[in-house]
Amino acid sequence: MLNQVLMNLVGNAEKFTLTGTVKIVVSSVLTDEENANLSFKISDSGIGIDANKLSDIFKKFKQVHRKNEAYTKGTGLGLAIVKQLLNLLQGDIAVSSELGVGTTFTVTIPYVLYVQPNDQTTEAQAVEAVKNITELKILIVEDNRINQRYAGAVLKRLSIDFDIANNGKIACDLSDERDYDMILMDIQMPVMNGYEAARYIRNSDSSNKSIPIIALTAWVMAIEHNKAIASGMNEILSKPFTPDQLRTKIEQYYVSAKEKVVPETLIVLNDKIIQEVYDGDVEFQRIVFDSFVEEIPDQVASLQTAYSGRNLQKIAAVSHQIKPTFGMVGLSEYQVNLGRIERVIKHQSKLPKLEEQLLVDFFVDLPKIMATMKKTLEQLK
Repeated sequence: MLNQVLMNLVGNAEKFTLTGTVKIVVSSVLTDEENANLSFKISDSGIGIDANKLSDIFKKFKQVHRKNEAYTKGTGLGLAIVKQLLNLLQGDIAVSSELGVGTTFTVTIPYVLYVQPNDQTTEAQAVEAVKNITELKILIVEDNRINQRYAGAVLKRLSIDFDIANNGKIACDLSDERDYDMILMDIQMPVMNGYEAARYIRNSDSSNKSIPIIALTAWVMAIEHNKAIASGMNEILSKPFTPDQLRTKIEQYYVSAKEKVVPETLIVLNDKIIQEVYDGDVEFQRIVFDSFVEEIPDQVASLQTAYSGRNLQKIAAVSHQIKPTFGMVGLSEYQVNLGRIERVIKHQSKLPKLEEQLLVDFFVDLPKIMATMKKTLEQLK
């Protein structure tokens, strides 16, 4: 999502800068011992924006440049959607500009600083733990050969049996076929990423649906941590990790690995939108949510059929049809993504990789979406 925001802002800066420069400056500011704000400043020496138009720049259906000034180069999400995306990231955006001099957009996003716990295990405890955890079977899901060998070497030193999957799809297949006690899951992988694989495993009928899944990632941003937890993973182990850190993490879970209960992963609805739409009218909300549960599965099935057949016009039509419904029940992110998919298809002969990934993620998320809606309906009744 952050990539979409930055690509759009940089694209706009380039679009309105015929000569001169476009500059990106990244900085961070600690807000306390556990949190920091990361700031992205995108500055250009382009045509600039009238001061009296700056207040409208993030409003829907507003253009701050006249049509004969808008260069055709590049495509963008639109600044209104950029702001919506940043709201989902709990971030903010500001703009300053001078006509004929240039424009600066400043994006600020909060992050949680992830600190690895100190290893307090004594040598005697460590020896005893190694004896016990030798009974475990662990699945390493990692596409990088060096990282595979490193994690494998650590587990081998601990006398732990393991399998390696080169991507999330292979991990899902192995999970369906074999029993494991823990999964070490990389995030960014080809074919199927770690989020998708974790969601699949959590929603499967395999014996591994409730085992600990530990995300392995070099990214420790709050949004990445939240996405990992939302997808069904238990927590993050940041790369590079030491052998002691991995051993400590395994020991934390292995005693009751099979019995460990994974919290039900539900989606947080946008309470502000729900309040605006229903204004406390519970009966009205119940009717709309009930219709969602009744109708959306069939509509999404139609969308999946269109995707399988690469029927772009059908994908656009169904996306257009269902996106308002997702907005009405507080699923803002999906409404934004479906709208983006619809708009892009109008100007493309095939579905670009980014929008295709959004669509696939949407399909994977459907069970969690429906579980959220059903639980909310129970509360409303």
